[in-house]
Amino acid sequence: MNTCDFVPTTRSRQAPALALAALIIVGFVAWLAFEIPKGILTNTDELLTAERSREMLLTTPWVVHFNFEKSFAKPPLQYWLTTVTLQSFENRTLAVRIWPLVYGVLTAITLAYLARVIAPDRPWVIPLSLAILVCCPLFSAEAGRGLLDIGLAFFTTLAIVFAQLARKNPAWWMGVAVACWLGSLQKIPLIFLLWLVILVVRATSPIQRRNLFSGWLIASIVFALAASAVWPLLQLAKYGMPVKSVFNEEVVVWLGPEYLGARPYFEVPLRLSTTAWIGAGFFAFIAPFAVLLWKQQRFSAAARELASL
Repeated sequence: MNTCDFVPTTRSRQAPALALAALIIVGFVAWLAFEIPKGILTNTDELLTAERSREMLLTTPWVVHFNFEKSFAKPPLQYWLTTVTLQSFENRTLAVRIWPLVYGVLTAITLAYLARVIAPDRPWVIPLSLAILVCCPLFSAEAGRGLLDIGLAFFTTLAIVFAQLARKNPAWWMGVAVACWLGSLQKIPLIFLLWLVILVVRATSPIQRRNLFSGWLIASIVFALAASAVWPLLQLAKYGMPVKSVFNEEVVVWLGPEYLGARPYFEVPLRLSTTAWIGAGFFAFIAPFAVLLWKQQRFSAAARELASL
């Protein structure tokens, strides 16, 4: 069988999986687009998003305000976007919630592409990944409310995709840098930490270490640090921001004794590993890592890397 015969066969084999993936995304968008304009904003964080964006329209379009005073607790990217829709949409609820929906759709599309990059010979991984994502109650809730978290999730997923593409073409490290910059403008510079983990994982592999360090990687790290520092330095120099706010006071608050462990993100695996019946929870917690590291199992380098994240 020659190459010309193989290509149509491969495309025809992938077509049903890609069609199902597209159907999942379209259904998810249609459902949330129908739901988010309903009612009024009731969530506290949604109200904060709406109020900060409204005050930016009434004061200055560049600096976040709250109670008509300069506020440095949150970066401005989503508030900038919301000011645009507040001026364009009559439905204020929709104007605040439209950007999380856009971020949610982009996250789903990016995840689908990530699945294709990691497992190009397994097309059904794409709709399966999307089904798991849209069925997650936390994802649907975040994509339908005017919060900042779903935007950070999109930029994080995008950075992971670029990091996988950088295996073959180091120029894609610059895409990771741009995602880091936008993620820091969206909420917190979490992507820098994930980038560091990716580099450490690849540096521990002799095969991957050979092609890891390149001029593109160094340039992208420098660009990410410089670009992410521009906004905090501007606020320090021009608007008198307190130095402690450079690190986003939210990080200190959520990692302090009052809120640490209050959110469910790490609570489930923690409870499973410490309080489940006769150690079964601990087994459930370590089982995925044991399977991943089992020598008889053959996982790709990308799969091992994602598991470490």
